[in-house]
Amino acid sequence: MSKAPDNPFPTSRRILYAVALIAFGALAGTGAAWVAIALCANSLPKAQGNSFIADSLPKLALGAIIGAVAGLIAALYVLNAPSAKLNGLEHRFIGGRGTMGIYSGVPILFMVLLFPANEPLAHKFGDTIALCILLGLVSFFAGLSLFFYDRIPRRFIIPIGLLCWLLTFTLALWYSFLGPGAFSHH
Repeated sequence: MSKAPDNPFPTSRRILYAVALIAFGALAGTGAAWVAIALCANSLPKAQGNSFIADSLPKLALGAIIGAVAGLIAALYVLNAPSAKLNGLEHRFIGGRGTMGIYSGVPILFMVLLFPANEPLAHKFGDTIALCILLGLVSFFAGLSLFFYDRIPRRFIIPIGLLCWLLTFTLALWYSFLGPGAFSHH
């Protein structure tokens, strides 16, 4: 087993981890609340279930708040833990595969950004050509991100990946709440 590096854990990285824990905690709390709401609504008659789901926004907000508080508790641990312990935890639990998994948020973000381009491309070139163009762009951005993976300093890989994942989830939620016109310029 290799030893964790002895370098200090930067404050900016601690803050990024804390923000990521709070954001992912809020998302997890919202997801858990949504599953609970769906299970409850499924056990009710259809009219009552539909009404229950329609009035569920405060319940989802409560789930997000509970998840964010849980993330905040974990974030306080991250903010106050000694550098050696954080380096060891990062090395042990994230490792090389985990680092690559986190960094995979970079090409995923580009895929999410390309998603709204499908319809205009399909209108201009047809469905098949639009799909080929998008798959080519996704492959290009995946290759480009792998090219930069070896050239970016190691200390920036996880923060860049976390930021991209947070932006991806933010854009996906924005699109899901506002619908197909969310990214239009009108």
